[in-house]
Amino acid sequence: MLKYVAGAKPGKKLPTTERKSSNDYEKSRKRDFQGKWLNIYPWLKYENNVMYCSVCRVQSMKTKQHESLAFVKSTDNFKLESVKQHDDSIVHKRYIEIGEAKSQPSCKSKAAEALRTLHESQHNSLAIKFRTAHALAKTHMSFRTYSTICVLDEAKGLDVGVNYRNDKAVASFTKAIATVVQRTTVEKLKNTQFCSFTIDGSTDFTGDDLENIYIRTVHSGRVEDTFLHIGCAESGSSKHIHEHVKEVFAKLHITDEMQSKLVGFTADGAANMQGNKTGLATLLKAEWPHLVATHCLAHRLELAFKDAV
Repeated sequence: MLKYVAGAKPGKKLPTTERKSSNDYEKSRKRDFQGKWLNIYPWLKYENNVMYCSVCRVQSMKTKQHESLAFVKSTDNFKLESVKQHDDSIVHKRYIEIGEAKSQPSCKSKAAEALRTLHESQHNSLAIKFRTAHALAKTHMSFRTYSTICVLDEAKGLDVGVNYRNDKAVASFTKAIATVVQRTTVEKLKNTQFCSFTIDGSTDFTGDDLENIYIRTVHSGRVEDTFLHIGCAESGSSKHIHEHVKEVFAKLHITDEMQSKLVGFTADGAANMQGNKTGLATLLKAEWPHLVATHCLAHRLELAFKDAV
């Protein structure tokens, strides 16, 4: 351009100085560890002029993995950016989760929570089935209707599960309920000073003769009659019924309780129960001389009614 301008002369060339690039500046820059980072990142440790991640180092030693990471070994690259990158890394977050899970009580862990949720769901479905079993037993309904009731509960939106939905299951549930109730009755017996028992015969649909045993106890001035046991004696003789009663006491582990607390016995007026020579009352009095044997008032009323009509 200057050649086209009259009298124009080129200017002097100024000396130039070398300018350092940003990379060269970063390489030569000396960085110091910032103590405030320790408050921001609790996992960060600073020792002997190096920093490292305490969580990743411990977990890496246990798993034998990621041992070559800078924050596992240690680093003197005191850049906030590198600290942030490690804090956001997948490995670090995973090790943090493992550490937190192990530091918590086992009952509060995620696995325990998942198991608790599963158990709660199973518990709720079993509770529904147990209530159904109890209702069938109380109303003398056939166990064969149990599966139909489960289908009906499911149609109502209740979660009854897919297991324990046959007549064998409901029989097991009923037996379990009976065991718990029987245990409660035994506890009543152990917490009373005196007791008596009533026995009466019955027949089931198969024709077997059954013996029903009830216990009478007193608690805080309140008299309570509670069903204790039903079962078959070898025969209807007083001897076999007496043996059956003793076996029931032994089976329920209340022999000692009955030995010290039994004061009364009640049954109908049949010879095998109230006979003066070989009746059950006589056999019991041989072991409990103080025993008061009573002819059941309900049976006496029934006999009186029959005589009246």
